[in-house]
Amino acid sequence: MKSKRITREKIIKWVAAGVLAAFLSAAAGAGTWAAPEQEEGGRVTDPELYKYTVARGDCLWSVARKFGIDADCLAENNGLDSDSLLFEGQSLVIPGRETMTYTVSHGDTLWGIARRFNTSVDTMLQENNLKSPELLLPGQVLTVPAALQAAATDKKSRLGLIPQLAIHPVTGIISSVFGVREGRMHEGIDIAAEHGSPIKAVAAGTVVFAGERGSYGNAVIINHGAGFRSLYGHASRLEVEQGQQVKEGQVIARVGSTGRSTGPHLHLELLFKGIPLNPGLYLPGQL
Repeated sequence: MKSKRITREKIIKWVAAGVLAAFLSAAAGAGTWAAPEQEEGGRVTDPELYKYTVARGDCLWSVARKFGIDADCLAENNGLDSDSLLFEGQSLVIPGRETMTYTVSHGDTLWGIARRFNTSVDTMLQENNLKSPELLLPGQVLTVPAALQAAATDKKSRLGLIPQLAIHPVTGIISSVFGVREGRMHEGIDIAAEHGSPIKAVAAGTVVFAGERGSYGNAVIINHGAGFRSLYGHASRLEVEQGQQVKEGQVIARVGSTGRSTGPHLHLELLFKGIPLNPGLYLPGQL
């Protein structure tokens, strides 16, 4: 009987020891868990255009007021009229703002991140669906809406996403503006001009495309760096080749009516990271 009692006691001790070891192991694991090390200050992605998704009940005026900008400026930058109706789920580019992602590093606080990117803690909480500013983990990725240096505050302000342009690409008359046209988005402006008129680069850069491009007809695309590109469509003749460096004002093509076109004109697009912008906000004065 004695040996049987000893065996039972040993079993109880073994079980107890096993439970205690498992508990301590779990506790130690919970106490030492950490995301992979991040470099000091966290990682930041390249800035992108800040987009707002329209909610039920939104209108141009309420969205503009929410971001502290002029409603006419908001309308212009999205190819809308000042009295245009918005629909739920519609995406709007907000002038004067950009968004990026930030990877939280050890020692980061939401207050410090907000101050670094010139935004508020409340905005950071809202953008990231956070319930408390204290709940940050190393390795966590946050969306950061940040104000641009040249924020657009009125109709005549510029976005600051691409530089203000000093020259017009061609001499003529604007025949179609940026915005919705016949139920579809017209992502540039059309400038009617005489057939064969010189088309000039609006800024210096590298030609990344020169050739036939579907409905654009003969087209040229120039990369100006920092996410800024310009596109010139419907040319009768191209004067540059892919890979060529061009200067501001250099003749790159001649006005024509190739592709989907009803007459000689230049179709001009200005793009920031692939998003079309209203050229009227960047071209100088009148043609």
